[in-house]
Amino acid sequence: MRKCLATIRDSKEWDVVVSASLRIEVLSSIRQVASKLSSLPGRCGIEEETYYWTAIYHLNIRLYEKLLFGVFDTLDEGQVIEDASSMLFHMKSIWSTLGITENLHSAIYGWVLFQQFVCTGEPSLLGSTIQELQKVTSAESGNPKEDLYLSHLVCSRQTIGTDIHLGLVKAILTSVSAWCDDKLQDYHLHFGKKPRDFGMLVRLASTVGLPPADCTRTEQLIKLDTLSDDVSDKIQSYVQNSIKGACARAAHFAYVKSHGERTHALALLANELTVIAKVEINEFVPVFSKWLPECMMISAMLLHRFYGERLTPFLEGVSSLSGDVRKVVPAAYMLQEELTQLYNCHSKSKLRKPYFHKLKNYEVTDKISYIDWISEQNYITSQFSGLLTQFNMSISHKRDYPSVYVQIEKAVKPVMLDWLISQHDHILQWTRRAFEIEEWEPLSVQQRHAASIVEIFRIIEETVSQLFGLHLPVDITHLQALLSLIYHSLDTYLQRVFDQLVDKKFLYPSAPPLTRFTENVMPVMKRKSLEFSEPDNKIVKKLDELTIPKLCIILNTLCYIQKQISATEVGIRKSLTLVEASLNKRSEIETDEAEVENSLTHSEAVDELFATTYDSLRDTNANCITKTRDLIGARAIFWDLRDMFLIQLYNGTVEGARLERILPHIDSVLDTVCSLSYEDSRDMVVLSICRSALEAYVRVLLDGGPTRAFSDSDITLMEEDLSILKEFFIADGEGLPRSLVEQEAKQAKEILDLYSLESDMLIQMLMTASELINMGVSSEQRRLEDAQTLVRVLCHKKDRNASKFLKRQYELPMSTGKNTHTHENLDHL
Repeated sequence: MRKCLATIRDSKEWDVVVSASLRIEVLSSIRQVASKLSSLPGRCGIEEETYYWTAIYHLNIRLYEKLLFGVFDTLDEGQVIEDASSMLFHMKSIWSTLGITENLHSAIYGWVLFQQFVCTGEPSLLGSTIQELQKVTSAESGNPKEDLYLSHLVCSRQTIGTDIHLGLVKAILTSVSAWCDDKLQDYHLHFGKKPRDFGMLVRLASTVGLPPADCTRTEQLIKLDTLSDDVSDKIQSYVQNSIKGACARAAHFAYVKSHGERTHALALLANELTVIAKVEINEFVPVFSKWLPECMMISAMLLHRFYGERLTPFLEGVSSLSGDVRKVVPAAYMLQEELTQLYNCHSKSKLRKPYFHKLKNYEVTDKISYIDWISEQNYITSQFSGLLTQFNMSISHKRDYPSVYVQIEKAVKPVMLDWLISQHDHILQWTRRAFEIEEWEPLSVQQRHAASIVEIFRIIEETVSQLFGLHLPVDITHLQALLSLIYHSLDTYLQRVFDQLVDKKFLYPSAPPLTRFTENVMPVMKRKSLEFSEPDNKIVKKLDELTIPKLCIILNTLCYIQKQISATEVGIRKSLTLVEASLNKRSEIETDEAEVENSLTHSEAVDELFATTYDSLRDTNANCITKTRDLIGARAIFWDLRDMFLIQLYNGTVEGARLERILPHIDSVLDTVCSLSYEDSRDMVVLSICRSALEAYVRVLLDGGPTRAFSDSDITLMEEDLSILKEFFIADGEGLPRSLVEQEAKQAKEILDLYSLESDMLIQMLMTASELINMGVSSEQRRLEDAQTLVRVLCHKKDRNASKFLKRQYELPMSTGKNTHTHENLDHL
């Protein structure tokens, strides 16, 4: 038989040398031996059993295994072909030939699926593996003959240099169990990026069992169907080993990456550990907690102490809010938030004392073995060996879990205050410098405010972001310093804007001397035109710089400040809320009375601080807006259009100098301000121009000077002009609201109504008003019925009786242009 088989195995000899007759002879010899062996009875007495079942089971099993591999798609090895179920059904026909039973088929098919999963990583294959192996482990042992048969199918497995003989099914289960155990020893490495597979892997391990701690004990795998010390110890070892491995890789990664990115290694390490903690919380702990409820706290404590030992020396050297501190502290605090979430799930009181004691012992005694384990895995290079020696998970248990919070706060809080004080001076200097170079040009068509205020708010927002980006509780002192910084920077800016503006009163001309109308003026005695005295040179210089477009940009900037002030307040309050939420989250573990007292839990004190700061800023900003708005209207009418409005309107005759000649110029001004102003402030500016135009119109009616005198027929034309002016600003409903314009024009309308009265009635009203003044019944503000208004109406009224009365009662001169008499004769009014 050996000679025949050797001939067949030598393919060259079999195909070339051996003749056809010799081939027939060799195959006939083999057939005779096979026939003789097949006639021998089986060893176990199973129906249809042959001698081959046990005699050549190695060949049978291997052959059947190869046949089962045919269920996979050759183009996509992770998928099973569509006809797999049909193929498996037809393969039952060879079970009796190869010695395959139902239970043996499930074990071998499960093993095939498992091997294919290991090669391809296809999760569906793992699910199918679990299904097949569950059939094996759940099958009842009720057939002694089949059990005897399976006991003859022996495999050898090498463990710690020793060959161990196992039954075929037990060998399959042990091999799968060993693979699961190897992956679970560092599940973060194998399933950190594929957490979905982790749950299925644990299901597989639960199906086949896990190897005991003593690798030489192969007679029984640890079943996960019940809670026991063995199961808890096994899961705990997985958690500890995997967390340690993940920490080591994170430390190595942070060390290498810090040199390339110039970022402190502790910041990168905290970020990496935060990722580990999140995966632990969301993916791994929910699976393990079924057998080890304490796994959450074990994970948290290991991560916390690993990072805490490296963070403490760094915090001891903190003296300023450097770039490293700004990166390390937020990352460290975020890590502590994740660990607090882990820790809060299970307090120490819930940790069973035996396992807590084992955890302590493990941390202390496992130092050397763990370093050796890392070396074997080649995770740390020789350059990293210095950092590796610091990896000691043992730490004094006198130090509470959340102590890193306290360490960070004690080290960084004083530095935070010093930094805020230095920022205060820096931002004030920047504010002054930004204002000095500001030219009041819009940033863009959409952003029509000044660039300087954008920079100031940018610095403020960066300061706020950096302060709260440290993720530390902010006490009342820090808040005071922050709000003081914001207040003084914005208040300085607003005060400079306010001082740069010109009060609109400087643009108003002084009232001309009062004269009375006379018809007997000699031709050579021409009426002198109205003249205005120029403001102070400083005022004129300011007005030259503050053009209408620039004033619009200033107003836009103030409106932008108004919005940003509110946005800044809301942002700070939101950040405070997040900080308080973080503080409350960990207050269940740690309560520091001094911290609670100083932290921002006193809402009244916080609200008072905000109100004091922001209300004052809003008031100052509102004053600047009012002054700018009024200046735009006053400048447009009383400065840019002064000659047209105050000198030319109704000069000489009403009919020859109507209002309609001025409207195109006002319309041009409105086009300018509307194109430059923001939509929400546009009506404000237009109203200011409307108000100034109506105010100038009233000045023409009452303080028009010697060149203006109005007859009864002129009043009708003037009323038409007033209506035209009102409709101009109403603009067919697209401008200002009619009710608002009517209210602004009320005084002008009432003055025109006085002009419509007879002179005798006006004189009687004047005498009555004078008597009231002499009796002490008067008002500081001009009223339509008061003597000053009535005298001015009489002075501009083209009427003989009015002229005689003014001459007799007040000795007013004729409108000849001679200013020999001014207002001294009216002092008694």
